[in-house]
Amino acid sequence: MIKKIILVLITIHLLSACTPTMRSHYYNIRLAMSSDSDGRMERRLVEDSDVQVAFVKSGDRGWATVALAFNENGQEKWISGDRAMLVTKNGYVIKTIGFTNDLMFTSDLDDLPLPSYQQSSTWTRYQDWLKGEYGYEVYSKFTKVADENIEILGEVFNTVKVRESAEYLGEADNIRFDDQWNNYFWYDKKSGALLQSQQKVSPFADEFTITYASMALSLVGAK
Repeated sequence: MIKKIILVLITIHLLSACTPTMRSHYYNIRLAMSSDSDGRMERRLVEDSDVQVAFVKSGDRGWATVALAFNENGQEKWISGDRAMLVTKNGYVIKTIGFTNDLMFTSDLDDLPLPSYQQSSTWTRYQDWLKGEYGYEVYSKFTKVADENIEILGEVFNTVKVRESAEYLGEADNIRFDDQWNNYFWYDKKSGALLQSQQKVSPFADEFTITYASMALSLVGAK
């Protein structure tokens, strides 16, 4: 645990110069590294946390608790105890750090239609990858597919499930056997807040399952 905390603090230091605001983050991020045996923070700790936390599962790996270290220029930067980072915009993964083949860049972020799910929307952007793959053109269509109840930390939420149907438009640098994939997003039907998602940043990447624990519990009193 101590080693994980130290790694988190190093990551934060590399991301930004040390300021009074950053120093106040140190203690809160350390609290966010406390979790039960499966890697997810206990409900009481989520409720007491001064920073937002989420639960993330990547591929076949176990669950991890991540803390929202920064929210800069409309981008959310989530840090785990092993220095991995997910950068999201409106909950959509646009960059990764610390994974096997990191997504380094996503273009046209101002055109990202989420969280607007009232009607079908489309989005075209370009992506760059760490292992020498650049300028991949990706097209997505977002569609509401169902109303669905999901459970988070013992609470049931009535949500709208949105499907993203994504595909590569150009030829890949390497041999690919698939160029299409689906992602899913669950939005609280009453507030519109994103509560959960299942995302692959490409057809060949591991799937991220993300549960926005702090956001979910913040809505409990408003039910």
